Amino acid sequence: MSKGTERLDSERLSSGRNGSGRKLWRWGLGALLVLPLAAVACRGHQHGNMTEAELGERMEDVAEYALDHVDASEQQTAQVNAVLRGVAPDLIAFRNEHRGLATKLRAELGKDKLDRAQIELIRQEGLDLADRVSARASQALVDAADKLDGEQRRKLTEKWAKHQN
Repeated sequence: MSKGTERLDSERLSSGRNGSGRKLWRWGLGALLVLPLAAVACRGHQHGNMTEAELGERMEDVAEYALDHVDASEQQTAQVNAVLRGVAPDLIAFRNEHRGLATKLRAELGKDKLDRAQIELIRQEGLDLADRVSARASQALVDAADKLDGEQRRKLTEKWAKHQN
């Protein structure tokens, strides 16, 4: 990628509605490293109805920003993108399951008489969902990180640490 193209991509990525490039960098790095956890939360009105293909493309765009930072090869980028495309269907399923739980909870809370046992079951289903999302996130994290060498991972985690706060 040329310097001009790199600058334009950085400007494009940092010109989002929600703020600065620093925020985007944090999101981009987090997306690469803990992608599934962040992506399941894509329920804002601009991301909440993404198709599987759109979500995969969005994740690849964000990962490209982080992968450029560590000079990832084309092969590494393709391998990370394959991980991201592989996780997209799971994220859509998790998102749909989350929405279903929210619908069930609203229905229960809207009743004249609260059924505490049913609400507790919904809570437990939510915990189960969170555990499955976490497990899938961990798997995707390790799968993507495995495509990079140790020095590249160190560069990313150092950058992540700087932008954590």
